[in-house]
Amino acid sequence: MRKKGRLISEVAVVLALSANYMSITLLNTVWRLETFLLFPMLLIVSLLMGMVTMDTKKALIYACITVFIGTALTTLVMVLPPMVLGEGASVVDSALNTALISVSKLLIFSVVVFIVGAILGSFLGEWLEPIEEFEI
Repeated sequence: MRKKGRLISEVAVVLALSANYMSITLLNTVWRLETFLLFPMLLIVSLLMGMVTMDTKKALIYACITVFIGTALTTLVMVLPPMVLGEGASVVDSALNTALISVSKLLIFSVVVFIVGAILGSFLGEWLEPIEEFEI
């Protein structure tokens, strides 16, 4: 039973981080936020993920899964409104083109930032773990 609860919590962490990645990517795409402001946000999110997992191998796997799911969600969020409203194929194609261009520009750098943050976060989580023994 304990293993099932751990699996559910790890899936919840990955999905929550994917939603965070999607919102950070949408900040750049929709609001035209500067790219250099996105990387500290990505670093903080990945540090938190690494601190929660406290395992470097899992943190790397979760980082890649998070970026993949977040990228797919971002593309879906940008393409879904014209599809639901019944716009023509050219409008949907234009939305898809805009989504893929904006997401692909950030993808390589965000993967690197996410992996570095996940590794640093897992080391930081292992280093801070003995502090949990002092419960008040």
